[in-house]
Amino acid sequence: MKTEFGQGAYRVGDIINLDSSFASSELVVTDSMGRNVPLTSSTSLVATKPGIYRVSGEAGSRYYAVNILPEEAEMSKIAAVTLYDEVINPETSPIQSRKVRTTMLMEELEQPQRLWWYLLAFVMLLLLAEAVIANRTYR
Repeated sequence: MKTEFGQGAYRVGDIINLDSSFASSELVVTDSMGRNVPLTSSTSLVATKPGIYRVSGEAGSRYYAVNILPEEAEMSKIAAVTLYDEVINPETSPIQSRKVRTTMLMEELEQPQRLWWYLLAFVMLLLLAEAVIANRTYR
């Protein structure tokens, strides 16, 4: 996001280059918790945590927003095998074959359908029990 003063939003790990108006003054940088943040050079700092960074100097104050990486906020469903592989061996990212992905997709789609079989069997048992009770009480 660009503003009239330059980029306004950064991500964790980005280097924030401060305005030239701050170059000659003594700068104080604080994070969103109010703690002082060290500068990497006289005109830049590294965003290490998400939040709002405030840069104060003789020329005034400027605020910089630092967001988390989009990959960290992704809430999509992943396979347990993939998670297991990433935890055990983070250097590898195994590529699953088409057959394995198809099998996993079929299992995911079948999971809710299994309940219907049990429900159908239960209804059939109730129907059978009702028929037996009806035949006994009719006579």
